[in-house]
Amino acid sequence: MYLLVAGGVIFLFGVLRCRSRFIFALQILWLWLVMGWNCGGIDYVGNRQIFLYHAQFSTGFFRGGWLANILIPFFARSKEGFINYNIVIVLASLLIIAFVILQESQAPCFVMNCFAIYPFLDSIMQKRFFPGMALIVLGFYFLKRGNKALYALCVSLAVGFHFSFVVYFLLLVVHLRKNITKRILVMVLVAEFVFLRYGKGFLGAFFLRSKLERYLLKQQYSSEFIGVVYLISQLMYIVLFYYISVYLVAQNDRCKSEADFVNNLNKISSVLLPLCLYESVFLRYYRPVLIYEFIVLSNIWYESKHGQDGILIVDSKRLAVGVYIVYLITVNVGIYMSASVGFDSILNTMLSNPLFQGIQLQ
Repeated sequence: MYLLVAGGVIFLFGVLRCRSRFIFALQILWLWLVMGWNCGGIDYVGNRQIFLYHAQFSTGFFRGGWLANILIPFFARSKEGFINYNIVIVLASLLIIAFVILQESQAPCFVMNCFAIYPFLDSIMQKRFFPGMALIVLGFYFLKRGNKALYALCVSLAVGFHFSFVVYFLLLVVHLRKNITKRILVMVLVAEFVFLRYGKGFLGAFFLRSKLERYLLKQQYSSEFIGVVYLISQLMYIVLFYYISVYLVAQNDRCKSEADFVNNLNKISSVLLPLCLYESVFLRYYRPVLIYEFIVLSNIWYESKHGQDGILIVDSKRLAVGVYIVYLITVNVGIYMSASVGFDSILNTMLSNPLFQGIQLQ
């Protein structure tokens, strides 16, 4: 119970003291304790079975989980090997994300407060995806500085935890082509919609049938309308960020180049949006980009508060960022409340931790 209260106090101070590195360190510590020591809840059994599989069988080099396959045997000798493995991996992942945030953000606590809204709860459940996500965030850090080799290395390491990260190699290919236009992206999106509607059978030559049936061939929503809602909710992140960065940030503002980089990531990542029509799991591909959105918004928020602009401009920037945060909260609370597994199950996953001393929602 004390840990839960401490978390609320820490993140409240993160709002009041958004530049404090001490509060930021406490945020990282709290997240590590909650995420690293998780011992139950949604997907826990499945992740533990994957851990035990990697402890016994090799998946081969550069396949999904190849890096985990190297690391897991060092932990599997212990009875509490899976929890110990998570403690180490979560700490390493949080430190990677913390490094990027401290390098890029003037208000690091702002960024971690946003992370606590989303995708904190999902990251507890999706234990293999979180370390890969951290590596992609680090990859974006290098890509922004033009180091494509280190970006490719980060993607390769991310694939070592979850094969789905291979899609980020496509982002590098597109990023290398400077003449990608909105017209080309629209054409790709239209072609993708048509293919997903009429040509999904061809994918059987490249992917396991079980995976295709789980994610694409069979409708995972109770209604197609739900898929449309997910797609629109994801699109709104891109639209809101674009509006804030293009219409409220001056051309000579130091945030402008950062915003342009993220808008370019959003533009390229938009080709994945149609997949949200079939399965909400595809929303997770946007999380690394979302972390960078939080970083840029934190800088806009801080500079508008401490900059030399007039009162009206300052209010416009902070109000727009506030609208984005309200939208972030509203959408994710709505998604969690409507989840098929139940909102209580999601929260109980966070509370499945010996440090919470058995607190459970009934």
